Amino acid sequence: MEYGLGISQTPDRTLTFAEVATPSPYNSYLNPGLPPTPIASPGLASLKATFTPEDTDYLFYVARYDGSHVFSRTFEEHLSAQDEIHDARDAKKQEAAEGKPAS
Repeated sequence: MEYGLGISQTPDRTLTFAEVATPSPYNSYLNPGLPPTPIASPGLASLKATFTPEDTDYLFYVARYDGSHVFSRTFEEHLSAQDEIHDARDAKKQEAAEGKPAS
């Protein structure tokens, strides 16, 4: 979606429903299968990881807004991780609104 629209999502600028409904060959919500061209080029570490994945019990992940991730073994852990990430973001926004320095 982001690639086809030429945008980048941020915590304060997420995709809208109108954007998700925008026709594009890169819109995987509307088009089955893969997009017509690559949208990213994985690095060597990513390619190696696909051929020799780690043996873990993780089934879920959620992205933090800083580019890192939280991995979870159960759906309950996953929901908790989502809540923690959103709560931290909400607290940061509240601090900014009150003029407090970022923590």
